[in-house]
Formats: sequence, C-alpha cells, structure tokens
Amino acid sequence: MTDSTTTIVVLASGATAAVPTPLITGDGVESPRFVGVSEEGYLLVEAYGMTYGLTPCCFASATGSMIGDEPVICCRACYEEVDEFLGGPMTVADATTL
Repeated sequence: MTDSTTTIVVLASGATAAVPTPLITGDGVESPRFVGVSEEGYLLVEAYGMTYGLTPCCFASATGSMIGDEPVICCRACYEEVDEFLGGPMTVADATTL
C-alpha cells in the first residue's frame, strides 16, 4: 500500500482502529474495502468476492511460502513470517464491524 495516511474509525464495540485511508474508499470489488477488525486485532478487508486479513507490517495479504522444509504464512509484500490466522479462510462475520 503506497498511501501512508490513516483514518481513525470507530467500531460497533466502541474500539477504534487506524485504517489506511485507501481502504476506507475502496469499492470492495476491485480495490480492497475495510470491513472490520478480527478478534486477533488484524484489519479485515474484502475484494474480488473474498474477505482476508492484512499483515501488520505492510497492510498486505498473506501467502504461503517455504522456509527450509517448513511451510509458513508470510506477508505477500515483504515475506516476513506472520500469524497463521492470516492464511486461513475468513468471512465478514469474522470482523468487529463499523
């Protein structure tokens, strides 16, 4: 994500989240749109008919990779290993919403 500006949003729970501004204006079809925060604290977005979490390092999606002989979940942008939660299936129901 190239735009580093963030927008503070208030969730239904009353908690706040700093969300990259382009995710607020995304259409949820071809550009990711913020839908909420997971119980684990990750920003969740939807795009292309899928819901997925964003990595805390780069606000990117996660991908599978191999480190040596071990499969890991890592950031799609910087390849830093991330929480396995980000590699699993998600729905909008997994989010604490606006």
